[in-house]
Amino acid sequence: MITPSMNPARPMREADSSERSESDVSVFAIIDPDAKGDWGHFLAYDKRVAEGCHDLGIGFALICRKELDPKFFPDIAELVLPVFSVHSWTVGRKWPSTNNANVIQFSSELSEAFSKLEVRYPKGKICIFMYVGSVDVAEAIEHLLITRPRFRAVLNLFWSYSFEQNDPDYKSLWYPVVKRLERSSQVFLTHSTQQITDEFLRDWSVNLPVLPHPSTTFDDKAVVELAKLPEAQPGKPLRVVFPGGARKEKGFLLAASACELLVDSPDLRLSLRARIDHVSGKELEDSLQHLLAEAGSKVEILDDDLSDDEFIDMIRTADIVVIPYLSEAFRRRTSGILVDAFLLGKPVVVLKNTWLSDIVEAGNIGVCANPDPVSLAEAVRDVAQHYGDFLPGLSRVRSDYLRMHSWKALVKNVIAWAGLMLPIPSVAIEQTSQRITLLSRLRNLWEKFKG
Repeated sequence: MITPSMNPARPMREADSSERSESDVSVFAIIDPDAKGDWGHFLAYDKRVAEGCHDLGIGFALICRKELDPKFFPDIAELVLPVFSVHSWTVGRKWPSTNNANVIQFSSELSEAFSKLEVRYPKGKICIFMYVGSVDVAEAIEHLLITRPRFRAVLNLFWSYSFEQNDPDYKSLWYPVVKRLERSSQVFLTHSTQQITDEFLRDWSVNLPVLPHPSTTFDDKAVVELAKLPEAQPGKPLRVVFPGGARKEKGFLLAASACELLVDSPDLRLSLRARIDHVSGKELEDSLQHLLAEAGSKVEILDDDLSDDEFIDMIRTADIVVIPYLSEAFRRRTSGILVDAFLLGKPVVVLKNTWLSDIVEAGNIGVCANPDPVSLAEAVRDVAQHYGDFLPGLSRVRSDYLRMHSWKALVKNVIAWAGLMLPIPSVAIEQTSQRITLLSRLRNLWEKFKG
């Protein structure tokens, strides 16, 4: 079913784009097979990309799950195509046990969406983007685009962090695909982090660009305003927040154990986000119950769903943000919470040998701990004792971030990597026209003067 947005913001976008010149991009469509509601980052990412497209005068479409409630559709989407029943991780993270039937189903559902895009946008290029992509999906899209010359697709190999690219079986299967796509004129690959890009260049001689990593929490205008905030003033006692999800790879067990070690520190006030669900598992639930038995009400437990404003407030009111994401999952994987923390000027504690630790060490915005509760607790105390030492680094990192990462920059890069052109603002066209007219008049005057 084709579901156009009925939000009043649409005419505003269309009115804005009518003031711009034509580009060869008729629509920018994002593939999101995962969002079921507004919990998590999936839908937030879609909406921020939509805003980036809006700011650039480009139409936006969302290809999403069938069960996504229309109330969650991005307000400024020109077109929403609910087609998916298969998740991105079902296709991209299951190797070597990938079920081919799931890949075929995913391809069929995506083909349905592509056909509807062709009908809705009969002229110009159709730019496809997928953040949570994989080599499996890239190969499927390569085949789908053989008969669709107007399509260009940029796939971020998000799920590659799960695999060792030098595994002989993995490399024998996917290396030829990636090398072939290097020469493709329709399918283009990116990675999420510099770390994994460097490894692919070293091991596969494949040079892939790094996708910008803007905050899903804040839009581009809000980030600019955050940069104007004064340095954080620590509270007394310091509020230490563990904001990560209740997942093993996000270090929940370490966080709960570290809270037990810190609970009697008079200069610290602890808050642990502990939204336990069926995915969390019994081990994590038991660790939370043990913490409650040992610490009682000394640790604030945040176990409810948080609205966007509540999430921001959780980070904003923190003095120290602890993000103990494990190396095996986050050595080559980004963290939105880390970005939010330094945008809000908060020193952090992370684990060594992660993407997060590279940012923290380079910017001197916190302390990197070993992956054990004692080291994590000591790192929290270290930040508390030297709090002011990290504030200059936070200011620098935030400034560097502003220069490199935004939703507009992400959309611009995707379009450029796809070999397409952005629309040119009409004001620029008018200025160019005025210059040409002026030069013509000056030339005529010069000819008369010479005559």
